[in-house]
Amino acid sequence: MSTLTYSKQAIQNLAETLQESQLAEVYRFMQFVKNRDTEKLGQDLQAISESSTDFWYNDVDDEVWNDV
Repeated sequence: MSTLTYSKQAIQNLAETLQESQLAEVYRFMQFVKNRDTEKLGQDLQAISESSTDFWYNDVDDEVWNDV
């Protein structure tokens, strides 16, 4: 079993051997992977934000802050 090196150079070298139609498919996949990671980060940040706002929404604090 051989060990593959996933470097930018290795990917570029492989890309140079592909046909134009294959390059378009690889490009779309790379965009998908990049966006998937970005979307995951956004979802994680939203979940954190929502969990922290739950702390502030309660009847006791609402009653105290109504008079301020």
